[in-house]
Amino acid sequence: AFDKAFELTFTAVDGRKVDIKDYRGKVVLVDFWATWCGPCKAEIPNIKKVYAAYRDKGFEIIGISLENAAIKSDDTEAQVAAKHEKAKKILTDFTANTEMPWPQYYDGKHWKNDISNRFGIASIPAMFLIDQDGKIVSTEARGPKLEAEVKRLLKL
Repeated sequence: AFDKAFELTFTAVDGRKVDIKDYRGKVVLVDFWATWCGPCKAEIPNIKKVYAAYRDKGFEIIGISLENAAIKSDDTEAQVAAKHEKAKKILTDFTANTEMPWPQYYDGKHWKNDISNRFGIASIPAMFLIDQDGKIVSTEARGPKLEAEVKRLLKL
């Protein structure tokens, strides 16, 4: 099912332009998560440990955050803007305080997140491990399995 290269482009919440094609030659973890998700937060120390150990050897992370701006259909434009700002601030404060320097996607749509919907994500945390050719090699790379897979792909 995952024979063709994974495609992903977006502007991160901090303004960085992200195109997965620029990560070719590296192993990339695409982490679908949210600040409101307990199991996602429980996985962060493990992700950070692997990132610290292998970042210089060719491992990168891209976060896809399913933050919930709680926008309602009858919200005014100003209310929508304020809710997005609040949700973005929760995300950026959390990633700054938790020292997660990698880019984060944000659209505030919660379970209707454009990117997670495209990949059929129905629960989080969900993690796609992408190899040097841009192909998904694992959707189960959590806990000790993450480091093992990253080492295997980096041939370490």
